[in-house]
Amino acid sequence: MLAPLLFSLSVQELFTECIAGLPDLCGVAVFDDFDLVGHPASVFKALDRLSEIVVPSGLQLRRDKCKVLWPHNAPVPESLLASVQSRGLSLVQGAMPTLGGIIGFDTQMMVDWCLAQVKSHDRLFHAIIHPSLPSQSALLILRMSALPRLDYLTRVLPPSVLNAAMVSFDAMVLQTVIRKLQLPSPLTDEAQSLLRLPIRMGGCGIRSLLSVAPAAYFGAVAIAAPFILNTTNLFTHAPSDSVASSLPLHQRRHHCHFHHHPHHPHHHHHHLYQSHLL
Repeated sequence: MLAPLLFSLSVQELFTECIAGLPDLCGVAVFDDFDLVGHPASVFKALDRLSEIVVPSGLQLRRDKCKVLWPHNAPVPESLLASVQSRGLSLVQGAMPTLGGIIGFDTQMMVDWCLAQVKSHDRLFHAIIHPSLPSQSALLILRMSALPRLDYLTRVLPPSVLNAAMVSFDAMVLQTVIRKLQLPSPLTDEAQSLLRLPIRMGGCGIRSLLSVAPAAYFGAVAIAAPFILNTTNLFTHAPSDSVASSLPLHQRRHHCHFHHHPHHPHHHHHHLYQSHLL
């Protein structure tokens, strides 16, 4: 557990230095996952800086894993496309997974991504209902390991995006309990309520993510409000670059998101951890 902390401390100065003096730019990092949000000129300037300052540290910038998000419905400006191609980056339109979640304006793409996250847990639920696993252990694993799998998404994605995924996930959880305990199907509303209640109230603690998602999201938004306001305030002034002039006025707040992953050639575990995050 110490290695990720030490790595984060070692790259924090590099990330801070690459955005220094760029007031219309915001950087957010989780380990070696680094996002830059701002006007294209500033984003690319920070990237070019980072490419240079990582060299003495022995780190290597993996440009094949760097992505630029253009979330707008408007066509991608030629100047932005040229900047992306000249640096060997990938351009993503609509929405893009990043930092364990997904960002963008393409709601359907985000909904589909959330459903895919639910589908990725099929093997876990199949393992829980395996005959060799005692029922008590199965319920503990379900409550302590399976249910929290999507907790993070309920905090970073609005309920309107998560709704279909949460309905699917709750149904998977309920069917797993029914099959493992050999309960009648469908369960009555009273039986489902008993399953959903906290253990301290005589229930089984198998909570419904669909029911808690709104509170989780708005609670997270309230906590993050100062940071959200700080980010949006970066874009209150009208940019002068050609990219801004090609956008409708209501789309000029967030112009592009740059997503990149520095990778040390001698620290492959950092790369593997990043792969798990994405």
